[in-house]
Amino acid sequence: MAKKQTEKKKKSWLSYLLLAVIPLILSVTIIYIVLSLLGMEPVKNTKSFLNRVPGVEKLITTEDEMNLQSMEAKYLAQIGDYQSQINRLIMESSEKDDEIEALERDIVDLNNQLAEYQSQIVSQNEQQARLEEIVSTYTDMEPESAARILSETTTTIAVDILSGVPSETRSEILSFMEAEKAAELTELLYE
Repeated sequence: MAKKQTEKKKKSWLSYLLLAVIPLILSVTIIYIVLSLLGMEPVKNTKSFLNRVPGVEKLITTEDEMNLQSMEAKYLAQIGDYQSQINRLIMESSEKDDEIEALERDIVDLNNQLAEYQSQIVSQNEQQARLEEIVSTYTDMEPESAARILSETTTTIAVDILSGVPSETRSEILSFMEAEKAAELTELLYE
């Protein structure tokens, strides 16, 4: 019997709930339609009203708040894009720095090579000046004396000196040398 009373109480409570809720929903719907037809925008005004109620304003998002959220999302996306651009530019800058360092090393190497070539040129010029002096000396010498001295020097030095001497003097100097030595020097002069 206690079960029947409990079931009756549940049914009566449920029926009261249905009798109260259905008309309430129906009346709210009708009011919404009427207010919408009058152009009063009930949803917007309701949000505005509920946003002023303490405690409820945290649960309701207004259009301004939604705009702020969308703008915030847009700006965060832009920040992400800018950050990726910054990272890309930093990487490019790092690559360019590496290229600059490599080019600076190349410049140092080329400057060293240039200095070496310049010193070689100076040395060759000095050597050429000495050779010209010696050639002048041998040109002024008696051909017989020049032949004797050149026969005693290395073949390379003899060829260098003879190649600078005028052809008349050269032929006289070679005529005073032994035939084998004169032939060897002539072959080297010909090359």
